[in-house]
Amino acid sequence: MGCFQDAPICSDKATAKHVMSSETTAPSRPPRRLTLSLGITLVAIAAGGGWWWLSSTNPRSLIEEASRCRRDNPKRAEQLLQQVVAEYPSADLEAKTVLASVLLQQEAWDAAADLIDDDLLDNAPTPALSELADRAARLGRNRLAHRVLTAVSQRPGPRQRSALVKLIASGGPGRPLYHMAAPARTLAHLEPENPRWWWLTVDAVSAGGNTSELVDILQLALQQRLPQRDTTELRHRLIEQTILLGDARAARDVLTDLESGGQVSPARLHIHRARLLRLEGRPSQGLEELERGLALLARVPAEAIRLRGIMRMDIGELEAALGDLKRAVRSLEKDTIVHYKLAECYRRLGKSALAARHRKRFQELKQQSADNGVPPEDDRRGDR
Repeated sequence: MGCFQDAPICSDKATAKHVMSSETTAPSRPPRRLTLSLGITLVAIAAGGGWWWLSSTNPRSLIEEASRCRRDNPKRAEQLLQQVVAEYPSADLEAKTVLASVLLQQEAWDAAADLIDDDLLDNAPTPALSELADRAARLGRNRLAHRVLTAVSQRPGPRQRSALVKLIASGGPGRPLYHMAAPARTLAHLEPENPRWWWLTVDAVSAGGNTSELVDILQLALQQRLPQRDTTELRHRLIEQTILLGDARAARDVLTDLESGGQVSPARLHIHRARLLRLEGRPSQGLEELERGLALLARVPAEAIRLRGIMRMDIGELEAALGDLKRAVRSLEKDTIVHYKLAECYRRLGKSALAARHRKRFQELKQQSADNGVPPEDDRRGDR
């Protein structure tokens, strides 16, 4: 009985001891994996916030964001770029270049032009300048496009050739051919075995009226590995220009090269010899040589008729000379030489009114050339 009664007491003590032990035990810690995950999350949040802050204030990021949103939100792009210009001098030129393009997009012509100064053209990144030039061209701001393209074309690199070709293409109707001389010459140096660029250079320099420069270009072109037909034609042009310069010895050397080259037009050789004989002070022999050449031609060009008129003047055949010059002027109405010679021929024939008319036309044409920046043709002694 006692034992039976003591049993609950023993059980209660054990229970109490277990309860007390449970109450005094320290609370359990969260699992280590959970703690690590929370830490990583907090670091990521902090890092993300820092990256966002850096990217939102980094000039490169601002410029890139402006470039992305400029199509749909040019005002926002303008604000971002203005921020870069104001706060980051190191990125100022690139931001200004892109900003000028954004302003053009909004037809803010004057504001865009104000940004494009010599410092920008000399030092802004080439890709940004190329994009600006393309934008200006698409919007019809051709003068601005030409100015920016000129800057890009002077920088060696992958975009130079494209800029040069665009400069030449921007010539277009109404733009004098001689403005293409500089880009064409650079292209000829970049691609020396491409005859296209040499001929464009030759034609552009010829339009500018600088005979000495043209001779230099022709001589340089003849040093390149060009197709034979181009080499032959370049020699024809070179002998014409050396005669115009009054260099009989150089002209004779080129003529010898032509004569030994084969497959050369006999008529053209006769005409070259005629010019050279005249330059050497043998006009009668020159006229005979010229007649031989003209007899071989099915169609005689106006320039050859003009030359015959001049050579007839040299030997005093004024009436015959006048007939040739009047015939030539119908095709060469804007040619200064033919008007100069007509004025001289009429004067020698005692027809002062007609002489005055052609002298006036000669002066008008010279002035037009001067207004366009083209040197006068007074140094063309071979035909004068």
